[in-house]
Amino acid sequence: MRILTDDDLRQSDRGRRVKARTAAFAAVLLCAAAYLFGQAGAPPSAGTSRATASEPLLVQAQLLVRDGKLDEALPVIHQFLEQHPDSPDGHAVLGFILFKQSKPAEALREYGEAAKYRPPSAFESKIMGLSAAMLNDYASADTWLARSFKLNPQDLVACNDLGQTKLLREKYSEAVDVFHECLKLDAKNVFAQNGVGSACERMNRLDDAAAAYRNVILWQSAKTNQDPTPYWSLGRVLQKQKKPDEALTYLTRAVELGPDQAEAMARRFLEASGDAGDGHALLGFIHFTQQKWKDSAAEFAEASKYRDLTASELKMLGLDYAELHLAGDADQWLTRSVEMNPGDAKGWEALGQVKFDEQRFQESISAYQHSLSLSPRVVSAEAGIGLSSELLSRLEDAAAAYKSAIDWEAPKPHDPAPFLGLGRVLLKQNHAAEALPYLRQAVELGPEVAEAHEALGKAYSSLDQLAAAQREIEKAIELAPKVARLHFMLGQLYRKTGQMEKAKVELDTYAALVGTNSTPSVDPR
Repeated sequence: MRILTDDDLRQSDRGRRVKARTAAFAAVLLCAAAYLFGQAGAPPSAGTSRATASEPLLVQAQLLVRDGKLDEALPVIHQFLEQHPDSPDGHAVLGFILFKQSKPAEALREYGEAAKYRPPSAFESKIMGLSAAMLNDYASADTWLARSFKLNPQDLVACNDLGQTKLLREKYSEAVDVFHECLKLDAKNVFAQNGVGSACERMNRLDDAAAAYRNVILWQSAKTNQDPTPYWSLGRVLQKQKKPDEALTYLTRAVELGPDQAEAMARRFLEASGDAGDGHALLGFIHFTQQKWKDSAAEFAEASKYRDLTASELKMLGLDYAELHLAGDADQWLTRSVEMNPGDAKGWEALGQVKFDEQRFQESISAYQHSLSLSPRVVSAEAGIGLSSELLSRLEDAAAAYKSAIDWEAPKPHDPAPFLGLGRVLLKQNHAAEALPYLRQAVELGPEVAEAHEALGKAYSSLDQLAAAQREIEKAIELAPKVARLHFMLGQLYRKTGQMEKAKVELDTYAALVGTNSTPSVDPR
């Protein structure tokens, strides 16, 4: 799946580029906010060194700002400026208050007044740069942030903000240089490393971009709450490098980490770029990961109007239709997927299951065998061969397949299917006593599988262990109450044990279900 890139964004019309830039600059504001609001809450006080006893209002305003009391600070600083209209410190404090109130134009005006009387400090230059950026004046933002970092080359926040501004101005090589300066200050600075990746990606230096994103993923690997962004970014780069399977691994992880963000992010890509093919394919992938099969199929179908789907996308579309019980459509798309990528073992196994659902059992066996030739000793595929063989009445072949699957599960079995299958085959061969341990294992591994309890009940009944048979069929009915044959079986067991009233209830239930043309919820074999 080819994911939308920043290169795609640059090819869109000017209005959409403005939207993309505005969204990207949110990262700058977040970075600045972490500093401005998370630390002292006020600028380094010019008044600390200049204020005297004759300037108590300035000191009071600064203290209120430090305490986050902006509304209280505002009239105090205005009162001070009425008395000292030429005070650069007063205008600077007012500018900072206005910046924190999200009034960038007014903040710049006040800092401009302060600059008439003295050069701006490093901190003031930084706030001027961020204010300009909020107004989409990235050239001015670049100038002021560069000045701030030059005055204070230890300010990591200013460094990161300057690098982001370079990105917004499409000065990618300069952005890489700035972010490398940030990394000298903090060798594992995630913001800067992400910036390196983004700039390199936009310059089509994909190996460098991938390396940067991998570093970010590595650095955050020990965190409980990981950011999905670098997974999205690396997945996008890997798609551009024609590595769709590896890309899918990272994109899946991105959706797992940020399921609430995934759809919104994809829709922003679609809106900003106008690339309907990639946008709808990305939405299809997200819905597939969220198990929204119908929505996923619709998005992939829409994407296919604009470009050919990849093998991975075709597989997901096929699996969507399989989950929607549209086996014919699932067969079509999975077949195309494995034709494009014949080395996809999981794709062949999925096709085997769909062929089985279509009752094309020999074709199902062939698909499962192809899967196993690519990825040997997969229990589910071998069990699938056993089931298809069983329904072709090739019981010896079925038993052999089930036994192989059981052997592969040892010593810690987890899948009840081969045990259930072998037990069922042995029952068909009138070997109830031999079937019993396999069916008990199937029930132990799959206590919520109604058919396992049904088969075990049949085995007990064949061995004339009627109380045990009754318990198992009762449990099967509890799990699958609308399967008519189970009520018939239980009714017969009740009759054999003299429980005639209970027998009548079950047989009446059976008649009612058959009368509604009920179909079994599990295969009646």
